[in-house]
Amino acid sequence: MTPRNRTQTWLMRASAAAAVAVFSVAVQAQPAAPTAAPDATASFLSLRQVFDAAWARQPEALALQSRRDPARAQQRAANA
Repeated sequence: MTPRNRTQTWLMRASAAAAVAVFSVAVQAQPAAPTAAPDATASFLSLRQVFDAAWARQPEALALQSRRDPARAQQRAANA
């Protein structure tokens, strides 16, 4: 497998996983059964809110800060 094909395959898999996560969050956010007529002031999640909720559950997002701190410390040491 060439590096380009490997990257394309990874991107397709990552896109599919992100789409599944976004749509599963959107489905979970919807009420199961409306008991009354829809309220005009009812709030719905925006696509941004759904994406942020899905991203917050990803291991990459959870590990981001733990990777960022050592990188910044190394950068400060290199600049000193």
